[in-house]
Amino acid sequence: MKLLILTQYFQPEIGAPQNRLFELALRLKAKGVDITVLTAMPNYPQMEIYPAYRGKNYFYEEIGGLKVHRASIFVSQKKSILNRLKNYFSFVISSKKWVGKNWEFLILSCANLRLYFWLIQLCI
Repeated sequence: MKLLILTQYFQPEIGAPQNRLFELALRLKAKGVDITVLTAMPNYPQMEIYPAYRGKNYFYEEIGGLKVHRASIFVSQKKSILNRLKNYFSFVISSKKWVGKNWEFLILSCANLRLYFWLIQLCI
């Protein structure tokens, strides 16, 4: 079984959603599920792209044996509705070219379900 986990936030970021998804992915992988994660460049909670990922539009790595694809994202430390929307939609747009169709099941984790409706449409 091939599973895509689509989420804006993932390890090495810290936070409850990141930890839950990472642990779930590790447990499913241990059961024989082929896991691929599509996520954004890590930036939370500082709202600044982590140094190892800066200046990249795409980054591939393996964490705990999981295949992790990272797409670019707009990040700003200035808090405003416009910057928040840019943050969400930049991930939607940048992940479109990486989402592919080589999976059978999808787990989508998102902060704002209405905005991530676009991601679901990209995956179908």
